Amino acid sequence: MEWAQPGQRDLSLARRPPRDSEKPASWCMGYMIENCSMSCAFNNRSHINSSKLLVFTALHLHILFKSYLRIMKISSSLFITVIGAIATITNAVEFEIVNKEIGAVWVGIQGNAGKPHLENGGFVLEAGARRTIHAPEDWAGRFWGRTWCDYNSKHCITGDCGNKLECRGAGGVPPVTLAEITLKGWGGIDYYDISLVDGFNLAMSMTPVNGQGDGSRYSCKRTACLRHLNDDCPGELRKTTEHGTVACHSACNKFNTDQYCCRNAHNRPETCRSSSWPKDYPKFFKDRCPDAYSYAYDDHKSTFTCKASKYIVQIGI
Repeated sequence: MEWAQPGQRDLSLARRPPRDSEKPASWCMGYMIENCSMSCAFNNRSHINSSKLLVFTALHLHILFKSYLRIMKISSSLFITVIGAIATITNAVEFEIVNKEIGAVWVGIQGNAGKPHLENGGFVLEAGARRTIHAPEDWAGRFWGRTWCDYNSKHCITGDCGNKLECRGAGGVPPVTLAEITLKGWGGIDYYDISLVDGFNLAMSMTPVNGQGDGSRYSCKRTACLRHLNDDCPGELRKTTEHGTVACHSACNKFNTDQYCCRNAHNRPETCRSSSWPKDYPKFFKDRCPDAYSYAYDDHKSTFTCKASKYIVQIGI
């Protein structure tokens, strides 16, 4: 091997990076800022005096501390996110939807103004199946069943919400049975009912689970219309197809008069009594389903109250 003469530069060293044992202290400390390994410092002890070693150690600890803070920031954000998710689930109200019909039902769900449409507004529930969904603790909205649905057109003969499986904010076209609820309403109480104001297509019920009430007749009890009303529906209210009578209209939906719809001059309980109508159509529904909401102003006999974290919504019998 030919050695370099005094005063000459060894080009072999110039062409390669310095070995750890050859690195001056200044090189080590500069590279440390760019995440130099610890071996750099320990392999070069002989070149670093005590003050430089102190600076080097401080720089390394500074970088480690910054890394720790970044990790803690990420961990804290993740922790907060997880706790928030747990709190949301904990505060949510559970709805168990059950299908007791002999065939599949397309469930429809619509939130009231400003409330989300759970499950994007609908899903298919096969015969005998059940599905659990969650709602915010202050949710308000309605559930219904759609029947005679076509998978190709996405339309249903009853309860249709347009050519879609997920209703996404659209309501069910009458006649349709509705299960309605307002969570944490006036006084922090849940208000719920089965409504036939828009007519009838399927039997339905809503039942609170382990609810807290005042023990009265309309507190934390099941509300229901568990009858097949289509077979008994007055002829003038029937919705018929090639499948027979598939639903029963309400008087308002069928005749659309101010008196039957409780509007304009008839928009108060005192001026909209079904007993004074030309024909007391709500009586047909009320006699068969006394707990159900049969027209606009019979809520004093049809609205139930409770405080519960779970409700069972049953479709069919």
